[in-house]
Amino acid sequence: MTWRHRRVILKKNALDQLVSLQSLNQLEQSYLENWILSERPFVGRAWRADEKALRNHFAPLGLMYFGPDGYKLRLAFYIPRDLILRVDEPALLSEAQPFIPNHLQSLCEQVLVIAKRHQIAVQVYGSAFWSLAQKKVLMSPESDIDLLFKLGKLAQAQLLIADLMKLDRLLFSKLDGEIELDHGQSVAWKEWLSASDYLLLKSDFEPLLISKTDLWRAH
Repeated sequence: MTWRHRRVILKKNALDQLVSLQSLNQLEQSYLENWILSERPFVGRAWRADEKALRNHFAPLGLMYFGPDGYKLRLAFYIPRDLILRVDEPALLSEAQPFIPNHLQSLCEQVLVIAKRHQIAVQVYGSAFWSLAQKKVLMSPESDIDLLFKLGKLAQAQLLIADLMKLDRLLFSKLDGEIELDHGQSVAWKEWLSASDYLLLKSDFEPLLISKTDLWRAH
């Protein structure tokens, strides 16, 4: 099962065995404890290269800390696998929409229409997801919406991206995200549109620089 971007709920006794990759102050530690006890979701993150020895028995997690005065900090952890309560698919855009700012609501509606036309689900990660997890509008005026489309094949992705590019240019600039292909590999769809011959192929492990030609042949 693909791990990146998945919602991960921990058992309530997980705090003592959750290993942080950063030193946490008292506020951050309290935030973390409340998060676990409330059964709010962490997100699955990719393994780092220096974590290879942990992969059999642990799972890598991420959490966005929202502190006073708009302060944010991306936290990284790993946890023994037996302390995971459940793993859910990434949140749908329609779930997160009530917690997305008003100036982006029209964009959400247009994206949902395009997704329906292609008969695919549109999921979110990043700031839109963390707003949903907190049940608060946490996105700033500068925030974009990170979209995740699970398509499998690049040919289908080409058609979807072509429709997204028909959106107003200013609206299109507020979108970002990835296309999830077969075997859980993902590419940033704006990177696919770039003039470069190469892009990063992302997975649950280290990213791989690959030519667009080779990627097209594989998918």
